[in-house]
Amino acid sequence: MKNQEIWNFSQRFSSFAMMKSSVVLILLSLTNFFFQLDEKFQLIIGLGLIILATMFVFVSTEKAIKKNFTNS
Repeated sequence: MKNQEIWNFSQRFSSFAMMKSSVVLILLSLTNFFFQLDEKFQLIIGLGLIILATMFVFVSTEKAIKKNFTNS
């Protein structure tokens, strides 16, 4: 049963983390209206931000699991 609890917790937590990172990515993408950058530079920045957002979701979810579910 504990595995199911961890699964449910991680699904819920990672969903909220993904929503947070999505809002940040959307806000950062709006800066393109103010700064016209080269397409290649935009691509590199965009891919880098997506990778960072993915890492944020993964790392924050793992930390939350370790914090809330200790080996007892």
